[in-house]
Amino acid sequence: MASSPILHSAIHRRKIAASHRSGRPGRRLMFESLEDRRVLAPLLIVDDGDAGHSQSGAWTNYGTAGFAGDLRYAAAGSGTSTATWSFSDLSPGQDYLVLATWIPHANRATNSPFSVYNGTAVPGNLVATTPVNQRLTPGDIFDSGAGWKQLAQLTVSGSTATVQLTNAANGYVIADAVALQPVTGPPPGSSWIIDDGDLGYSQLGSWTSYSSGGFGGDLDYAPSGSGCCVATWQFDGLTPAVSYDVYATWLGNTNRATDAPFSLYDGTAGPGNLVTTVPIDQQMQPDDFFDSGAWWEYVGQLTPTGPTLSVRLTDDANGFVIADAIQVRQPTALTVQQIAVLDGAVNIPNNTGSSAFGSTAIGSPLTKVFTVQNQGQQPLLLTQPISVPAGFTVTGFGQTTLGAGESTTFSVTLTALVAGNFSGLVSFDNNDPDDNPFAFTVSGTVTNVALPGAIIIDNGGPGHSAVGLWHNWPYGGHDGDVAWAAPRTCSFSTWSFTGLTPGLYRVSATWLANTNRATNAQFEVYDGVANTPNLLATILVNQQMAPNDFTDSGSSWEDLGAGIFNITGSILTVTLADKAANGYVIADAIRIQPVAPLLAVSSDAGALVSTEARSLGADDLQPLLQAAIGRWDATGLASEQLDYLQSVSVQIGDLPDGVLGVAGELGIVIDYSADGRGWFVDPTPWDDFEFLTIEHPVGVDLLTVLTHELGHMLGYPDGHDSGHEAITAVMGIDALAPGTRVLPGGLKPAVASQWNEVASDLLNGADDDWDSLLDALASDGSRQSD
Repeated sequence: MASSPILHSAIHRRKIAASHRSGRPGRRLMFESLEDRRVLAPLLIVDDGDAGHSQSGAWTNYGTAGFAGDLRYAAAGSGTSTATWSFSDLSPGQDYLVLATWIPHANRATNSPFSVYNGTAVPGNLVATTPVNQRLTPGDIFDSGAGWKQLAQLTVSGSTATVQLTNAANGYVIADAVALQPVTGPPPGSSWIIDDGDLGYSQLGSWTSYSSGGFGGDLDYAPSGSGCCVATWQFDGLTPAVSYDVYATWLGNTNRATDAPFSLYDGTAGPGNLVTTVPIDQQMQPDDFFDSGAWWEYVGQLTPTGPTLSVRLTDDANGFVIADAIQVRQPTALTVQQIAVLDGAVNIPNNTGSSAFGSTAIGSPLTKVFTVQNQGQQPLLLTQPISVPAGFTVTGFGQTTLGAGESTTFSVTLTALVAGNFSGLVSFDNNDPDDNPFAFTVSGTVTNVALPGAIIIDNGGPGHSAVGLWHNWPYGGHDGDVAWAAPRTCSFSTWSFTGLTPGLYRVSATWLANTNRATNAQFEVYDGVANTPNLLATILVNQQMAPNDFTDSGSSWEDLGAGIFNITGSILTVTLADKAANGYVIADAIRIQPVAPLLAVSSDAGALVSTEARSLGADDLQPLLQAAIGRWDATGLASEQLDYLQSVSVQIGDLPDGVLGVAGELGIVIDYSADGRGWFVDPTPWDDFEFLTIEHPVGVDLLTVLTHELGHMLGYPDGHDSGHEAITAVMGIDALAPGTRVLPGGLKPAVASQWNEVASDLLNGADDDWDSLLDALASDGSRQSD
C-alpha cells in the first residue's frame, strides 16, 4: 500500500460548486455570498494497511473484498479494538469532507462509532463522533470505484487530521478506507435555497412532515397518488434573462418514486408558464455536489423572462415523493464537462435509461444512432471502446473530444444473426465526474423466420364474439381480463381471424389456470367460418394447467393440438364451448402465427414407395440433425449462429396433407411419415455416397428437409437468393420429391471436376474407377450438394 494518502480523481460527481455555511439561517429565502461558495476536489484516501493506518486489539484481515480488495473487521466489544487513519501534509484552514467506505452485511453494527479529530487522536481535538449503520451501503457519493458515506465536515487548524473507529458497537465493525475531500474555491456565482416551510414554499394536499432528517432536519413526503398533492417552491427577485441551474435534495430510500416529477416554471407555477417536467429517481441519493450540509442533484436549467422562477413537485409518481429543499444558482465558468446521450430527441438518463429496438426477423438488422452532447463548459473526453451486450455491434464515436456545446454520434446495431430476446448495457468511459462510465440498457427481439407477425384476438376485442352466460373478470389474463362460463350453460366463444393469406398457421390459446377449471375445455379450429364441413380439429384442453409452450406479448401460450393448421381461404376461426365441460371454462385470447412449410412434390402423393422408406422415430432425428447443422457450419456460420442452431427445438408431428416440415417461432416440426411417402434416414449422413449412384435412395431425404428448415431458422425464406450458391440451392426448393438431396456446401472444384468426368462416363456406359473418386471425396472433406 502507499506510504502517504492516495490521491484519487473524483469520477462520479457533477462538477458543481459546493459550499460551507456555519449554522442554518432562519426559515427564509437564503442568499449566499460569493465568499461562502466552495467546489469539490479529488479525494485523499487512506486504506486499511496503508502507512497512515494503524490498529490495536483483535482485528481480522479479510483479503477478498472492500476498497482495493481488502478490509479489517472486529466483533462487537467494549472499545478495546481501535482502527486509526492518520492524514498529514494538510493545508491549515482548509475545509474537508470526511468520508468512509465499507462492505455492508446484516451482521454489521448499526452504530459503528467513527470519531473525527482536528489533529491527532486526543480528547481535546475531537470534532465529532458519528454512529454509522454499516448494514447499509454507503451511498452519499460514488468515487474511485466505491460508495462513500459522509461522517463530518472538518476545518483543519494544523496540517493533520485523524479518524478512529472502535468496536464499542452492537455488531461487527468494518475498518476499510477513509477519505478526506478538500473543499476549495471560491467560484463566482450566486445561489438561493428555499427549504420546505420557508417563505416561498407552499403545499396542497395530504403531505406528512418528517422531522428526523433532510435539509435543515426536516422534509415533507406524500405517497404515490394522482397528482393532488402539490409542493411548490417560488423564487422571486431573480434577474430576468439570466440562466439559473435548479437543484433538489432529498433522503433516498427504496420506497421512493423513481419518477418523482419536478416541473420548472418561468414565473409562477401556472399551466402557461410550464417549461419542462423532469422525472427524478428519489430512491438514489443526490450526489452532484455538497453544499450547506446536504448533497444536491441537478434538475435542469431555466432562463426566466421575469424576476420569478418556480419549481413544483406532485405525487403523480410510482412511489413516495420527497419535498425537501430546492436550490437555484447561476452557472459559472467553473462548471466542467457535462455529458448527455440522446436517442433521437429523447434524453437517456445515465444508469436508469433504456432504448428499445423493437422486433425484427433474422437477417434484418436494426440500427440506432445515438447522439452524445457536451452540455458543460470544459472539454468532454470520450473513451473507446464502447461496450455492447451480446446480439449487438457498435460503430464508435465520430469524434472523441467535444468542446462546450459540441456533439457526436455512435451507432448500435441489433445484428439479427439468431433468434431470441437480447438486452444488456451499452457503456463507455468519459471524463464527466458525475456520469463515468455512462451506461444505459438496449433491448430487442429477433424472430426466427421472416414471416408476417403474429395476430392476437383477445376476449372482447375486435374479431371476438360470445353467446350464452359468460362473465367478465377484469383482474388478470391477457390484457388484464378474461371471460368465464360455468359448465353446460350452452355458452360459446368465437375468435374470427379474417384477411389471411392461405397457408399454414400455428394456433395457440392462453388462459388463467385454477383447480376449478375444466380439464376438457373444448376448442375447435375451422378452415373458414365455424361450421361442420370446415372443422379441422377438436382439441380438449386442461385449463387447470397453465399454458407453457412459449411466451409472447406478456402472456404464456399453449398450442392447440398439433398446433399447425392449413388454411385454404382467408378466414380461420377458433371456438370454445362449455358443453360436456367438467369445470369452469376460460375464454381469454387466441394467437395465430404463419409458419414456413416445405411441401412434398404433389405428383408423388401416395403410399410408401418402398419398405426401405419408413416413418420416423425419436432416435432418428438427432444424428441427422447434427449432420444438417454441420452442413450449415461448412458455409461459414458465425459462432452465435452455430450455437443457435444447436438450441433449435425439432419435433415429430402429424402435419397437414402435403407438408414435410415447417419452421417458425416454435422451432421445427417434421411430419412423421413424410406425407405418406416415407423417409430416407441416411445411416451415413456425413457422406453422400447414396446420391452418387444412378439409382438414388427411396423415400424423402430427411437430411435435406432438416437442412432446409434450419435455413429458415437462420432467417432465409423460401426462394431466397443470398448470392451464396450453396445457400440459394437449399433454400430455393419449396417442394421435395423422394430420392432427392439438396444441401449447402458443395464439392470443391478439383473433386467436382473429377465427379463430372466419372458421371459423364457412367452415363455413356463406361466403367470408371469409383474408388479413386471416393478417396478424393474423403481426403478433400467436402460435401455433395445434390
